[in-house]
Amino acid sequence: MTKTAIVFGATGAIGQRLLPLLVASDAWAKIIVVTRRPLDTGSDKVTEVICDASTIDTHAHELAGDTVFCCLGTTQKTAGSKAKFREVDHDYILKCAEITHGAGAGHFLVVSSMGADARSLNFYSRVKGETERDLKAVGFKRLDILRPSLLTGGRAESRPMEELGGIMMTLMSPLMVGPSRPYRPIKIEQVARAMSKIALTDGAGTKVYLSDELAAL
Repeated sequence: MTKTAIVFGATGAIGQRLLPLLVASDAWAKIIVVTRRPLDTGSDKVTEVICDASTIDTHAHELAGDTVFCCLGTTQKTAGSKAKFREVDHDYILKCAEITHGAGAGHFLVVSSMGADARSLNFYSRVKGETERDLKAVGFKRLDILRPSLLTGGRAESRPMEELGGIMMTLMSPLMVGPSRPYRPIKIEQVARAMSKIALTDGAGTKVYLSDELAAL
């Protein structure tokens, strides 16, 4: 049976790789893309809902679907402050979850991060952990949390230090075994592919996928 997918963050690094995979799959009859600007997908399967965090509530009636792919995320540098970062990586993600759950979606997939922990002393990891915790309370029949490690493979925006770290960690990957194995860098394409595959499997409840598990899919 074909389903309707809803995608948040389709213009981001992972979302850009995910959308073509969904379009190419016969599993999805319709793909609703929530975006701040029009996209040129060239597919009749794609329906765009143009809005942002401040106006998404008024589009709730357009967001009825089966499976939600949430690829939203930013950095503190891009956001401009800790408060703005939390607005995107926690508040907006929760709002998207609540609206789509209310519209009937039963399955929610979200990109989080390795180290996510609501009790972490690290601000980034703590926000990610709080988001995971609060998503569990929304009430989806199925919640899949993807925790990739450092992403490699090219981004639209320049992140010199992250790129340097990715190069160094890639060189060190063969030495990262045992407990450190999940922290090996992972390609953006691998995360997108894993997300598309997980969505087509059977399951219920909450499952967390660590980075090495995503790379193996």
